[in-house]
Amino acid sequence: MSQDLVNIIVAVAGTAMGWMLKVVWDSIRLLQDDVKALERALHTKYVSKDDYRADIQELKDMLKAIFDRLDRKADK
Repeated sequence: MSQDLVNIIVAVAGTAMGWMLKVVWDSIRLLQDDVKALERALHTKYVSKDDYRADIQELKDMLKAIFDRLDRKADK
């Protein structure tokens, strides 16, 4: 009788472990799918080089105007 009890306990524990591993495996698969979708979405939202260059040039022009005003403002 004790061997039957051990076999039942091992079977129940094995079933529980198998079920938990399947749940974890399915969760990992869902996370991988979410990460793949996120990676696809990120690649489309990068700033293009032309837009970046135009924005940086605009900032440089603003800074140049500020520095020119500061140079003219210097006490003489």
